[in-house]
Amino acid sequence: MAWCRWDGTARDGGWRRTLLGQARLDALRFARRVVEQHTARQLDLIDRWIADEERRQAERQRGDQPNPAAAPAP
Repeated sequence: MAWCRWDGTARDGGWRRTLLGQARLDALRFARRVVEQHTARQLDLIDRWIADEERRQAERQRGDQPNPAAAPAP
């Protein structure tokens, strides 16, 4: 069984190779894994950005509050 065929229905009027059967299914599954891994990495990156911003916001809030240990003694 062939894994591809030449198809003359390309948009530019030329010929292209089209995957068939199991080869096409394998390619689609591979593409899904690539997208899944990329998405997971992007979500990890965004989670780090959120954690960094939460940390900075907490530091700013602590800086705005009076520090009782730094107050001068009477």
